[in-house]
Amino acid sequence: MQMRSIVTNVPMTQSTASRAASSRKISTKLLCDISGTRYYQSNEEIDFEANQTVNVFDENNVNIGGMSYAEAFNLASSLGKDLVLRNRGTDPPVVKIMDYKVELIKRVFKKLGKEVKGSDKKPKTI
Repeated sequence: MQMRSIVTNVPMTQSTASRAASSRKISTKLLCDISGTRYYQSNEEIDFEANQTVNVFDENNVNIGGMSYAEAFNLASSLGKDLVLRNRGTDPPVVKIMDYKVELIKRVFKKLGKEVKGSDKKPKTI
């Protein structure tokens, strides 16, 4: 016995469309590209050993001090924030506890605000 499947185009309701749109996530790399800022590795992307010492800063650039990478990662997780690798080249490497996506989104809006304000300029008359 042969089974046939029928595909029909069913229009999406507004609530279905909004749920589909809200389920899409924007990557931090894309936000960096849009805002024109440098991309930094964060959370699981950082490939340090658990016992490697890192110098930790908070989101207000206050030096919390040196601790193991595992302690810094657990501290960031407990605060609901991201651990962002700011400088791998120093000894010890510098990481920052912050809300990475929120900061990037703020930069995108700041950039968009500048572009909108800049386009309101009147053309020069000769």
